[in-house]
Amino acid sequence: MRWVQSDAFERMQDRLRQQGRLRMGRGAEPTAAVIDAQSTRSSPQGGGIGFDAGKKVKGRKRHMVVDTLGLLLAVMVAAASVQARDRTCTDSCCRWGTGKGERV
Repeated sequence: MRWVQSDAFERMQDRLRQQGRLRMGRGAEPTAAVIDAQSTRSSPQGGGIGFDAGKKVKGRKRHMVVDTLGLLLAVMVAAASVQARDRTCTDSCCRWGTGKGERV
């Protein structure tokens, strides 16, 4: 079975994040998270692209969810035209941990 299909990378990232949080004196699972996005230019052969009107960038956008320590919980790459408030982005990004992600 391939690593991607077996979620090996996600499990490895989760384990490393939990160990790092424990070393910093925190609980293994985060209690809060922040969703943010970063627009980047991309080449035409790089796949789906869009236009981020707010930043005047044609390319892709990385939507990231990090905990209060800045450790990565989830990431989603989409066309730059996809907004962080869009349901597809927040649903994909809220699948981290126990799935108890909720908006505040």
